[in-house]
Amino acid sequence: MNISKRSTLANRTRLAPLVIAFLLTSLSVNVFAQSGRVMECGARIVSQQPFGKQRLCLFVPDTQDRTRIALRPCAQDTSDPGFLWKIVRRDGGGLYITSATSGQERRMEVADFSKTNGGAIQMWGANIGDAYRSQTWDFFPVGGSAQIIGIDSGLCMAVPLGRNRLDQEFLIQYVCSRASNFMWQVEPVRTGAERDCR
Repeated sequence: MNISKRSTLANRTRLAPLVIAFLLTSLSVNVFAQSGRVMECGARIVSQQPFGKQRLCLFVPDTQDRTRIALRPCAQDTSDPGFLWKIVRRDGGGLYITSATSGQERRMEVADFSKTNGGAIQMWGANIGDAYRSQTWDFFPVGGSAQIIGIDSGLCMAVPLGRNRLDQEFLIQYVCSRASNFMWQVEPVRTGAERDCR
């Protein structure tokens, strides 16, 4: 074997673990997004923003229109419906994120169709027509986490920093960044017979 062939083989051998790690990372973020119309029916959405020894989860106390999406310490009791979300593929592209607390569909949306930094994220009933865009999201893998991007605004879900205690804050949208307060992980909670998605 000549020197150039040995060098090429050595380079491929060194790259193989990196390629495998990249693929596994992408799969861990996207596994729910490739499994059909319903990806998760009862999952926690967890911020990667450090908060002492606790983790911050998306939380909604009820599903009334205009209820803001809160950031609260992830509950020990994984069955608490206020922390559970359904992630469903929309016909035509994108994902709906709905609360698992109610039998009536209530979706996460950007309030008032905002396209500006700091726009509030809230609950609302299912929109029709062009209004669906403010309720449609996409997940973009970054490392072992994901950015959650509003289809209509092009902005990312973010944990606001420097305003209040993080465990008393509410979710906003902001120009996308790879900072930890823009990164999320989806943790499945309900599985098998517990799933009740259509």
